[in-house]
Amino acid sequence: MRQVVHSIIEAAAYDDNGSGTYRLGATAVTAPTPVDTLDGGTQRTDTDEPITVYFVTNGDERDGITSEGWSAYERSQFMSALASISAVTDVTFVESTDANADFQVVLDSNELNNDGLLGYFYYPSGSSSSIGVFNASGFGWDTNGLQAGGLGFSTIVHEALHGMGLAHPHDGSSILSGLDPSASDFPFGDYGDYDLNQAVYTIMSYNGGYNEAPSSSFSYGDAAGPMALDIAALQEIYGANTTYASGDSFYELPDSNSANSGTGWLAIWDTGGDDTIGYTGNLDVNIDLRPATLQYEVGGGGFISAANGISGGYTIANGVVIENASSGSGNDTLTGNDSANTLSGNGGDDHLVGGTGSDTLYGNSGSDTVETESGTNTIYGGSGYDTLNGGSGADAIFGGSGNDTINGNFGSDDLSGGRGNDAISGGDGADRILGGMGQDTMTGGAGADTFIFAAASDSWADHADTITDFQVGIDFIDVSGFGTDFTLPSTLVVTDNGFDTTIEIDRDLDGTAEIAILVTGVTGLSTDDFIL
Repeated sequence: MRQVVHSIIEAAAYDDNGSGTYRLGATAVTAPTPVDTLDGGTQRTDTDEPITVYFVTNGDERDGITSEGWSAYERSQFMSALASISAVTDVTFVESTDANADFQVVLDSNELNNDGLLGYFYYPSGSSSSIGVFNASGFGWDTNGLQAGGLGFSTIVHEALHGMGLAHPHDGSSILSGLDPSASDFPFGDYGDYDLNQAVYTIMSYNGGYNEAPSSSFSYGDAAGPMALDIAALQEIYGANTTYASGDSFYELPDSNSANSGTGWLAIWDTGGDDTIGYTGNLDVNIDLRPATLQYEVGGGGFISAANGISGGYTIANGVVIENASSGSGNDTLTGNDSANTLSGNGGDDHLVGGTGSDTLYGNSGSDTVETESGTNTIYGGSGYDTLNGGSGADAIFGGSGNDTINGNFGSDDLSGGRGNDAISGGDGADRILGGMGQDTMTGGAGADTFIFAAASDSWADHADTITDFQVGIDFIDVSGFGTDFTLPSTLVVTDNGFDTTIEIDRDLDGTAEIAILVTGVTGLSTDDFIL
């Protein structure tokens, strides 16, 4: 949604003494979005064919700079950087030996040093050739820095995007909201509103990497391709690559900061399949499946997925759906999106947050907290003392082992405690509640609820479960799963004890109840309150 600027217009005579009839007109003005700030106002017009790239040879000159030639490795990494642009937009690049190619790129080791430039690239002019110059003595221009995630690789992508018509977010006809051009070090260290002015959101920023990650080096921790805002700007001009990553993809979070690991930041552009962002290590991680919103708000440039202490990971481009998240053995946070997600916390004390789709969430081992929104969700707590919260849909929640807290909240939910002494609350809706093994406390909440007892271990006589809010004539106690031909009072005895009721079941008719259920705050139960 675009932001609209509202103005108040008042008419008055020049000397405050005049009178007459005035006609006023006003035009609604839309403020630029973050993506709009990257539009340099020019574009290539010949992208129906591959853009040809000529590496200017040693001794040849372009733009007054004499090239010192390119090694095979430098050429290869340059083309890899261009491939990251082709991955997201409907443009391809091909190396050429034609000295009049579309892109003519110079590598120089001394003539740019006086200006401190890492490189520059001229904006496009229709189908005319564009010249780019790169500093072979600049920071990050070495074997490691030219890998994805290194400063050299990031410089190539940044400058090539100038050659495709993208601008910095801090200059041009519009700049990112919140930037202060009067600051002494502008634009360095000035992140603007919602910290959008950094490479993890747009590689066109002068602030490299991600300001909340550990310090990076020239060899890792920078953007490894166009980021979410860049992708949107490119696709507005040239269209999207609609076939890239169309199968089932697994995006693994990096586990180390290493000069030769290629650790850096990448915005995922994925066009299909059943996809996963995953991690298998021991660090705490955050995995967020929400795509960039492209607005001035949290998540405008994307939501971060990364391991704690690692200067690299992923955001997700606008329009992309990643379905699944799976973490390792740390204490992790996994957040879903609006689609049907599968979130797996695995080891550690994890926090899982479902989105608006019908999600399946696994806490697995550890004491986990699980939350859901709308949709029909399925939650498995696994082992550990879990807190499991349903949303507004008809959810199915299974506590597993451990003393769990289960809240159905809204909707008609199926809630099962599993092993352990669980606290189960149905909330609104007609809920089905099964305490399972252990001494459980069950609260139905609003609606016609059913409390289920299917085995003696569900409520042993000396460790009785408690129902806290049974509504006579509305709720039911279901003991049909025992497979017993119940009669009152021989096999099932209901006893009023002041304000409470005790239910005892003697399945083998030996005079000793094996099963007991305490119903607090209510008396006068009859066969009509049971499913036998």
